[in-house]
Amino acid sequence: MQLKDYVPFFISKIKDIEQIYKAQDKELNKIKLDIKDLRNQCFVATATWGLDFWEEFLNIETDTSKSIQERRSNIFAKLRGQGTTTVEVIKQIAQAYADIANVTEDNPNYAFYINLESYKGYPFNLDSLYKNIEEIKPAHLQCNYKLTSTTKGKFRIGTITRYAETITVYPYNPREIELKGTIKLALGDSTGLENITVYPRKEGN
Repeated sequence: MQLKDYVPFFISKIKDIEQIYKAQDKELNKIKLDIKDLRNQCFVATATWGLDFWEEFLNIETDTSKSIQERRSNIFAKLRGQGTTTVEVIKQIAQAYADIANVTEDNPNYAFYINLESYKGYPFNLDSLYKNIEEIKPAHLQCNYKLTSTTKGKFRIGTITRYAETITVYPYNPREIELKGTIKLALGDSTGLENITVYPRKEGN
C-alpha cells in the first residue's frame, strides 16, 4: 500500500504531489525494514546485533569471533539451564547444539551419556556445551558424549533403454487375384441376354 492509495486519484496525478509521495514511500519502507530488524532482535533464533544484549542479560562473555549460530546456541543453552537440573533440562541444553539429543542415565556407574546427532555436522566446537553441562550437572556424576554426524542428501539415478526396429516395405504387385463368393442370378419369364464381367480381368480378355 502506497501513500497515493489513500488520496483521490486526481491528487496523486499532480506531478509535484507524486514526487513527494515517492520520496515519502522510500522513507516509510526504510522504517518498515528497521522495525522488522528490531523485532528480530527480540528472539534469539533471529537476533544478530541484538545478541550482545542477550549475552549481557545472561552474563555470557561476548566473543564476536564466534559465529552467530554458535552464540545463539550458547544463549539457548543458558536459558534452558536455569532452574533445577533434571534429565530433561540437560537434554534441552544439548538440543541447542544438535538436531537430536538424548540423555541416558548410568546410575550404577555414577555417570550419564549425552548422545548428539546432527544433520549438518558440527560447524563449531562444543566447548561451550561442555562448559554449560559442567556448570549444572551434579558434581558426583560424570558426563560422557557420543557425537554422530549424519549426512542426508538426494540423488537421482536415470536409466534409458534403447530399442530399435527396422521395417522395410517393398512395392507389392499381386500377380494373381482370386475371388471367392457365390453369385445368384434371378431368372424371370422374359428371355434376354446378360453379360457378367468380373474384375480384375485376366490378361488377354
